[in-house]
Amino acid sequence: GLYGALKTLDSCYWMNRPWLEDVVDNKMVQGRDATKFGLRIPRTLVTNSEKSAREFIDSCDGGAIIKQLSEIGLIDDDPDDPETYGFYTSLVTDEFLEHIEEVVCAPCLFQETIKKTADIRVTVVGNKIFAHRIASQSDPTSTTDFRKAPNLPTETFDLPEETGKALLDLLQFWGIEFAACDFALTPEDNLIFFEANVTGNWLWLEGINHHPILDEIVTTLSRHLD
Repeated sequence: GLYGALKTLDSCYWMNRPWLEDVVDNKMVQGRDATKFGLRIPRTLVTNSEKSAREFIDSCDGGAIIKQLSEIGLIDDDPDDPETYGFYTSLVTDEFLEHIEEVVCAPCLFQETIKKTADIRVTVVGNKIFAHRIASQSDPTSTTDFRKAPNLPTETFDLPEETGKALLDLLQFWGIEFAACDFALTPEDNLIFFEANVTGNWLWLEGINHHPILDEIVTTLSRHLD
């Protein structure tokens, strides 16, 4: 009912129309489309076949990771302390391989491990780009997934013009104007695209007295006021 009501407002300005976000917010769709615009992505496999998973993992000389395929929540229904949570991107370890037959229960997303010097978060607002370098390799707990370590050092990053144009073209192709996009920066200074968070967080990247992303969002919304 709510979505039906929202869709009747299609003539109004939306930074991201929610029904378009539903289509875009899919790692397989994003990976496919990113390559169309020249962005590099890790080798990826989505499967629930134990044989295929083993073969792919064995082919990743630098190791493999498993990540959440969609924005699902795992529910711990303990009546005394219920909790809903997702899971972090994790390395495929020997302990994991002992239970790999369980992939038959549901499709899983595997990727080759990307050796990186930092994570790059690129926030797109309309035609403006705000890139930040996250020192994910400075803490052993966050080398695979920077979200595991709070308060990592961050600084602005000079995003290559070609990458920025590809991102803007990608979002335009999707019909949205906002996304918080994650990349790995390799030792060779290559950027590897991971995903676009269409409702991603961004305020944590902004200085106490300096809020360029916030200012741009406010400016963009204000520009469309009647």
